[in-house]
Amino acid sequence: MYELIRQTFWGPLIAIYLFLGGLGSMAFVASYLIWRRKGSGKVVAAGSLVGIVSVIVGILALILDLEHPEKFYLVLTSPKLNFDSWIVIGSLLLTLFTVFAVLFSAPLLTEGPLGFLKPLTSKWSGEGVMNLLGGLAAIAGVGVAIYTGILIGIVEAVPFWHTPALPLLFLVSAASTGLAAYDVVLAPWLLSRGKLTGEGGEVAEALHRMTLLDGYVILFEIVVLFTYLLVESYGPAGSSAAVSLLLSGELAPVFILGVVVVGLLIPAAIILGYLSRPHEVERSKLYTALLLGLMVLIGGLALRYCVLSAGYLQVPAI
Repeated sequence: MYELIRQTFWGPLIAIYLFLGGLGSMAFVASYLIWRRKGSGKVVAAGSLVGIVSVIVGILALILDLEHPEKFYLVLTSPKLNFDSWIVIGSLLLTLFTVFAVLFSAPLLTEGPLGFLKPLTSKWSGEGVMNLLGGLAAIAGVGVAIYTGILIGIVEAVPFWHTPALPLLFLVSAASTGLAAYDVVLAPWLLSRGKLTGEGGEVAEALHRMTLLDGYVILFEIVVLFTYLLVESYGPAGSSAAVSLLLSGELAPVFILGVVVVGLLIPAAIILGYLSRPHEVERSKLYTALLLGLMVLIGGLALRYCVLSAGYLQVPAI
């Protein structure tokens, strides 16, 4: 016999970290891939900056959740590092991503307001070095996105989390929210311009392609999410109880409306319907992209909050 206890040790700050860590890392991966394809420098710089800032803010949320946040540095500075610990591995991935992403992005950002740093960044702004730094940051970034699912997936006492499907779900969601972040950042910049020609037209075209790609990623996320819920509904008592909590319990309004409807179904329908039509640079599509980007981000954060809140510790009854 088992006793089910609703978990409370993973709170909202962890949900914010999981959300921003995944979003930021995959936004940077997209930025690096665009750079490799010689895409718009404006898009690459914006995506890199969004990625770095998001991950750093996520790390701060993680640190603030610690019982002694002032001692966070001991995770990687202890003389007895345990590389079998996913907390140590995750901290190392976050550190490597941040360092390599900053070094990759610095020469790009000096083309704008950070121009006074150009003499310094020019020393490693060659294409070969940039490719190495960006590639290492992208690899670490994918690791960070997967790790956001592994971090809670290793908790064996919570069967709803303890499944390989969770890292996959969080990775796909991270890719979707990372792409949606471009809508939220670049659509307002494009709307502030008088005419969408020249650089603005190039950015608008890139944004359109990424938004359309996000539509297909969301479709895959829907498949992964509902497969995950279906399998878990037939799982141990803690798993089936978690699924019931999401679909018909107190978390149902947030999950069904926030995650499924607002974060997945509406964006997928509009992106693959209205926005997938033969493209012309239209301001109405930019407003739509901005709204959909916000909806996807809301859904991504709500997903992590719901998964954490639905966790049941399954412990032997005394």
